[in-house]
Amino acid sequence: DGVEATNYCTFPTQEYDACIHAWESDGKTSVYVGLFETDAAVRNILAVLAISDPPRTTSFATVAALRGMGIRVLMMTGDQRTTAEAVAKLVGIESQDVIAGCLPADKGNHVKVVKQELGSGMVAFAGDGINDSIALANADVGIALGGGSDIAIESASAVLLRSELSDIVTLVKLSRTVLFRIYFNMGGAFLYNVIGIPVAAGVFYVAGNGFTLAPWIAGLAMALSSVTVVVSSLALKLFRA
Repeated sequence: DGVEATNYCTFPTQEYDACIHAWESDGKTSVYVGLFETDAAVRNILAVLAISDPPRTTSFATVAALRGMGIRVLMMTGDQRTTAEAVAKLVGIESQDVIAGCLPADKGNHVKVVKQELGSGMVAFAGDGINDSIALANADVGIALGGGSDIAIESASAVLLRSELSDIVTLVKLSRTVLFRIYFNMGGAFLYNVIGIPVAAGVFYVAGNGFTLAPWIAGLAMALSSVTVVVSSLALKLFRA
């Protein structure tokens, strides 16, 4: 009960401050450990610990791939600014796209702010912790990693089966492919009906000196319309990330 961690401690020399600054510049978080008595006015520092959570090996490639697809990547974290910027540099995120010192509610509020700044754009948020659940719920698309907490998975719109950030790139590519296929099918069906309905209404019968289609041809044409849409949708099985 006599051990306390605090960031409001002063040290007798600048050597400690320089060491701590170096740690934070390397992406490490400093934890101050002190021993004091409840009736004492002075707190004695026993140690300063450096805690590091290195980025995933696929983080840099994932960020580069997303940016190559025209997606702006931001990082939200509860770490201090210096530590956050050091980690961001390792994964290829610009310092102006780093939001540090976030509490769980802050992440949700920042997501709302980003959505307002984008206007008509879509905001996706990826996370795996309990503190990410609010942001996951507030985002247009919440992406939870497979190994994340239950509340994060429940709050997300999409859940990755693996805890690999590279799967986010696959998710975006697959989503775009599915959306393109939907537009393609709708456009094809619309064009098909634009041509077919006038024929069925007899426009070419008047303009073409009695031109008509046999009933079996009309039935075959209708069946081919449905087959075309189904085959186009089944083509999604050929998708490769």
